[in-house]
Amino acid sequence: MVLKNLFIPAQYRFFDKAAVITDPSPSDINTRNRWKLCTVTQVEEFKSLLRVLPVCATTIGLALSYSQVSTFFLSQAGLTDRNLGPHFTIPIGSVAIFTALDALIIIPIYQKWMVPLLRKFTGHERGLTSLQRIGVGLFLGIFSFVSAALVEKKRVDSFEEQHKMSVFWLFPQFFLIGSAEVFAYVGQLEFFYDEATDGTRSISSALFLSEFGIGSFLSTALVKIIVRSTGGQETGWLRNDLNKSRLDYFYWIVAGIDIVLFFMFLWIATRYKRRQNGSVADESMLELGGNINANEERR
Repeated sequence: MVLKNLFIPAQYRFFDKAAVITDPSPSDINTRNRWKLCTVTQVEEFKSLLRVLPVCATTIGLALSYSQVSTFFLSQAGLTDRNLGPHFTIPIGSVAIFTALDALIIIPIYQKWMVPLLRKFTGHERGLTSLQRIGVGLFLGIFSFVSAALVEKKRVDSFEEQHKMSVFWLFPQFFLIGSAEVFAYVGQLEFFYDEATDGTRSISSALFLSEFGIGSFLSTALVKIIVRSTGGQETGWLRNDLNKSRLDYFYWIVAGIDIVLFFMFLWIATRYKRRQNGSVADESMLELGGNINANEERR
């Protein structure tokens, strides 16, 4: 049984048993139950998909963090001074444009100046590998919520002093989460495309897109847990009135989750075995059976 251009690292070899014919009877090779016997390609593609799942799991924290941009970040913005002159007030929903503007600024700068500079140090064509870009994004996501927690504490203090904080104090947290998105999400797309086989690229892309939904779900679950465990909406950390809440505590918890997942990602990334360029030959059950029968005849 021969694989041409094998590029999957030697991991999860126990799954190879799924492609082994235990009773090579020539009469029923074409009628074998495909739920009991897989092709070598199917096994290798399954192992390829299994290898990227830990990386996918450790980046869900960023999706959880990014879901706050359209929820608590905008709630904060609604309680700040958004006036630009005497005749114009920035709409609450438009404050998130800080994140989009960040992407428009960071991407050209990174591609034009940072990639050539990094290429001299790393020797990598893209400046940073896909895993390194993901790591940078996760790292920036931590500081986004550190900034958010500090600014929220200052905003509440300003409210108690009967002074309304400018909305531009929120710019650092929007800027950092936008930068995290640029690095991590682009890195993830590169990673899934590079590491997936031809047969698993579509499902790898689906895994990447599903992170947004999973992150929103986990965010909702985290909010409900904190509300119930801290006294409810009337006396807890997250009350109906944010001026009386401790939203900064919530941000510190999110930052803590990001820190834990960041170190988990580092542990996984340093042990990850990248695949080499190539392709797996598509060997059917008939070909496997033919190889086994040929070996039997030689004996």
